[in-house]
Amino acid sequence: MRLGTSNEKLGNLPMVIGFIAFAGILGRIIPHAPNATPMAALGLIAGAAIGGRFAIAIPLIILAITDLMIGTYSPIVMLAVYACMIVPGMLGITVLKNRRSPLMIAGCAVLSSALFFVVTNFAVWYSGAWYGDNFAGLMKCYAAALPFARNMLAGDLIWSAALFTGLAVLESRAFAVKAVATEV
Repeated sequence: MRLGTSNEKLGNLPMVIGFIAFAGILGRIIPHAPNATPMAALGLIAGAAIGGRFAIAIPLIILAITDLMIGTYSPIVMLAVYACMIVPGMLGITVLKNRRSPLMIAGCAVLSSALFFVVTNFAVWYSGAWYGDNFAGLMKCYAAALPFARNMLAGDLIWSAALFTGLAVLESRAFAVKAVATEV
C-alpha cells in the first residue's frame, strides 16, 4: 500500500499547512502522556508533503509557540530538542517525499524517536546536577528516561499513522476536486 506521493495531489497547500499546525498545537496542549506529542510526526509529514526549508521550519515554529504556551526549560536541553526536531523534517524530505509506505513512515518515526532519546537525554545529563558527571551518571539518566522513550515512540508511531492517513485523505479529496473541476 502506498500513501500519496506528490504535491501535485495537494490542491490547497495552505490547507495542508493548517492541518499540520492544528495537529501540532493541539497535540502539545491537550493532556497527554509525557513526550507523546506529534512533533516528530509533524516533521515527517511536513517534509514529505511540503519539502524544502519551510517543511523544517514548520515544526520548529510550532514547538516555539507551544513552548511559550506551556513553559520553557533548560537552554541546553531546549537546544538539543530543537536540533532533534530538524531530523524528522529532513527524513520526510529525503526518505518519505517519494516513498510513503507505512513501513517507511514507521521506520522514520522509530529513527526520530531513537535519536531524540539519545541526544536530549545526553543534554539533560550534561546540563544538570541530577546525575553524577560520569559514565554511571549518564547511564542512570538514560535509565530514568526509558518511560519517556516508550511514550515518545508510541506517540511518534500513532501520530505518524494518524497524520499520514489524514494527509492521504486530503490528497485524495484535493485530487478528486481537481478532477471534477477539469471535467466541468
